[in-house]
Amino acid sequence: MFTNALTRFSPAALVLAVAFCAVPNSVRAEDYCGHYETRVTQVLVCAAQVEKVWCAPVYRSVYYCGNYTQVLVTPGYYRYYNAPARYESRAVRVWVSSSNY
Repeated sequence: MFTNALTRFSPAALVLAVAFCAVPNSVRAEDYCGHYETRVTQVLVCAAQVEKVWCAPVYRSVYYCGNYTQVLVTPGYYRYYNAPARYESRAVRVWVSSSNY
């Protein structure tokens, strides 16, 4: 059986739907005159920071007086790295109204 979409709703519901979807009485030229522009902007993703990295001590085995012994060559230390800021390019479409029409 074929049912029309209008028969499934009550008349009161249709009146409310028309009231909320009504077109405004005054339409300005700025509302429909214009164009879209694509604007590319640089966005900061990660700020610049200093990273602290631990470098382990270095030992060497040395044969001394008939025995192998461990000798400390370089003690452990922290090394600092400067991580630069990271930026990303993002494109955004923006509506530009033409008010001179």
